[in-house]
Amino acid sequence: MEGLVRLIKELGPVWGPPVGLVFLACWWLKHRSDTGHHGVGLIVDHWVPLAFLVAIVVLAGWEYYYYRYWGVPSAFGKGEIGILITELPGDANRQQQAAYAREIYALVQKTPDLAAVVKVKMLRRALPSDPQEQHAEALKWGRRVKAKFVLRPNAVEGIQAPWITVVDQPEFARVEAPMGKFANAQLANLDQLPLPSDLLLLARCALALAFYRQGAYDRVADEVQDVLAAQGLPEAAPSRAYLVFLT
Repeated sequence: MEGLVRLIKELGPVWGPPVGLVFLACWWLKHRSDTGHHGVGLIVDHWVPLAFLVAIVVLAGWEYYYYRYWGVPSAFGKGEIGILITELPGDANRQQQAAYAREIYALVQKTPDLAAVVKVKMLRRALPSDPQEQHAEALKWGRRVKAKFVLRPNAVEGIQAPWITVVDQPEFARVEAPMGKFANAQLANLDQLPLPSDLLLLARCALALAFYRQGAYDRVADEVQDVLAAQGLPEAAPSRAYLVFLT
């Protein structure tokens, strides 16, 4: 039984339960055989239809729960600028994902005017490896939790090559864009790289647009001024001309 539990854990929440259910069915048939039942008698029992129905309902309920809720954080609140960070395939104990979340969160906390509104959460699910499917999946989960941005960490042969997905903000220049490249070892010093600051610039752009829609034009000018003071803007950000127009 310990081996079965270990196998289910290794297979993960998608394939583990079905494999476990098949194993239990095989065990039950062997038990029936050992107790003298043969042929049709192996499965003919007044408990079989009920057990089969219960197993199907439990398995279907589990798969629905996994698809909808497993590893998905609670939704960002109204007025929050949410940054959702996806899981890297093969990221043992989600250490690399946590490194992104930790450094971005730390920088947000050092920025008083953003600390109360910019929030960072982790999606404990790996996205598809195909870039187009990855972006579509990021959009789906971003919309589900009401995030403004989905950071998609990717690692190839020791190099981190994260991308950003912009969720339903047509004023931005691009719906997805790269966020630089750096060695895995530099994850320990992510605060010294452009990525966290670039994400905060994107967050300021989103906040400025939110203020613009609310008619809070004085606050728009404050946010845009900070963005335009940067030497360079991330690829996904609205153009400088558009940001100037907002003020």
